Amino acid sequence: MACCAFRLLVVAVTVPIVAGLTGCNGTYSTFVDNRTNLTVEARLVHDALGNSGPGEAIDTAIIGPGGVANLGPIEVPVTDPVRLEVSEARDEFALPERKTLPRGRTSVLIEPDRGLGGGGFGDGDESPVGRGFGPFRLRLLEGPELIGPR
Repeated sequence: MACCAFRLLVVAVTVPIVAGLTGCNGTYSTFVDNRTNLTVEARLVHDALGNSGPGEAIDTAIIGPGGVANLGPIEVPVTDPVRLEVSEARDEFALPERKTLPRGRTSVLIEPDRGLGGGGFGDGDESPVGRGFGPFRLRLLEGPELIGPR
C-alpha cells in the first residue's frame, strides 16, 4: 500500500514539472509606429534560454517614415525573452535600439531622439540616461496608451 502511495506521489509531482517545462508558451505581438523621417527595420528577436548567440529574428518588417507595422504573433517558451530591435534600414552596421517586451500585445513608438544624437536634450526635462546613440528612441506603451489594431 505504501508503495502505491509513493508511486502516485512521484507521478503527481513529476507530471506538472515536465508539462511546465515542455508545454508553456508565451505569445508576443507588437504594433510598431514609426514617427521618424527614417526608413527602419524592426525585428522581433527570440533569445533561447542558455543561448549565448545573438538570438533569432522571428518576424521582420521594413517601415517607412510615418509608417506602421504589426509584428507577430509568435509563441516561445515562457522562459525565453523576446525583444524588439530597430535599426536604420539603409545602415547594415548600425547598432539596433532594443526593447525587451512583456508577453502579450504591446505597442512601441519609434520617435526622433532629440537627446544625445539630436543636438540637445529636447524639451528641457528629458534626460539622455537610458537612450541609445542613434537618431531615434523606442517607447513602449502600456495599458490605456496602447495603439493600433487589437
